[in-house]
Amino acid sequence: MLKPTLVQGSLLKKVQESIKDLVNDGDLDCSSIRLSLQAVDFSHAALVSLLLLQSDGIQQY
Repeated sequence: MLKPTLVQGSLLKKVQESIKDLVNDGDLDCSSIRLSLQAVDFSHAALVSLLLLQSDGIQQY
C-alpha cells in the first residue's frame, strides 16, 4: 500500500488553489516515487502539468 506524505503539506494546497478556477478535470497519476497531474482548461489554451518526485518532498513509508 502506498502512503505518501508531503514534507510541506501546504505545497499541494497552493497548487490546487492556483489551478482550481482554470481546470475542472485532470489526469492524476500516482506511483511509489512520483505524483503527476495533467489537465487543460475549457478552451484548450492552457495546459497544467505537475510532477512531484520523491526527492521533491514525497516520502514513501
